[in-house]
Amino acid sequence: MTAPQLDDDLKQLLSTYNDPRVFINGDTKVEFGKAITVLDQVRSLGITKVAIETQPQAQPGQPKAQPGQPKAQPGQPAVAP
Repeated sequence: MTAPQLDDDLKQLLSTYNDPRVFINGDTKVEFGKAITVLDQVRSLGITKVAIETQPQAQPGQPKAQPGQPKAQPGQPAVAP
């Protein structure tokens, strides 16, 4: 996704929701600087509820977590307050 495409998508999100939440995720090959650029772009539009999703490394014999699935432990919320 290009920066202008992201900007358009974020503006659409803002027109649909009063106080949207944005979750940023990527794989291990993404440069940290690119994630910060996306974070800056999101915040520059006034979106303040932003979280960076992380996935624990799978232990041998356990399935890998899928993007977009809640990462919360039992009894904990799946989204950042």
